[in-house]
Amino acid sequence: MPYQSLNEVVETEAQLCGLDVPFDDHLQDVKVPVLYVGAAGGVGRYGEYSTRLLGSTDVTRIIVRSRPESERALDFGHADLFLARDARVRVWQPILQWMQAH
Repeated sequence: MPYQSLNEVVETEAQLCGLDVPFDDHLQDVKVPVLYVGAAGGVGRYGEYSTRLLGSTDVTRIIVRSRPESERALDFGHADLFLARDARVRVWQPILQWMQAH
């Protein structure tokens, strides 16, 4: 059964409202290679912000998109990362290549 922490939901909503939240207090301590994969029609580029807070010097960012920014609401969504017919090629193959390189 899928699980999502209620605390993560509350802190995300608080952060979106401009409140200070603790989840980013130690991101600078993360020094391992990081791969961020975002869906342009989902969180996409907004999720890149947290990767800039990391202590890692090896951060790769992949944004999967099919449409221009002006059509963001119609673009590749977060569920498309695993449900889209072309997810194997556009999402999972780049993840595998990144893992093999690291």
